[in-house]
Amino acid sequence: MNDWEEFCDRAVESELICFDLIDSTFYCNALTETKVYTYHEEVPDITLELSEGENNLVLSGLNMGKNLEDSFSLLNGQLSIGLELRAKKIKNKGEKHTIQYQLDVLYTKNWLSRELGVHRDFVVCGNIEA
Repeated sequence: MNDWEEFCDRAVESELICFDLIDSTFYCNALTETKVYTYHEEVPDITLELSEGENNLVLSGLNMGKNLEDSFSLLNGQLSIGLELRAKKIKNKGEKHTIQYQLDVLYTKNWLSRELGVHRDFVVCGNIEA
């Protein structure tokens, strides 16, 4: 499913919720008595580039200076559904730098528990395979 609201409606009273971040895509599976529903969303693609002549990385007009370690929290992302992502590392591709994300498992469990109305004991990091 691509629509979060529809997924939430169908995930009511799920027996198990599984989530994972695989190849820059967030997956959330809801296992009901007879069906498995899957929501997926691509992670935002944010690219940092060196500004011409200044040797600084610029993100949408935000000058972060040269010290990425101090500014790393500014790079955290968010899915369209509101789930926050943590910047994991910056992958260097010449003059362009792309941000790679990871999920904070505890935060994601609690967030999904609240959003879907499922006790957090039934929300797990992982995937459902047939």
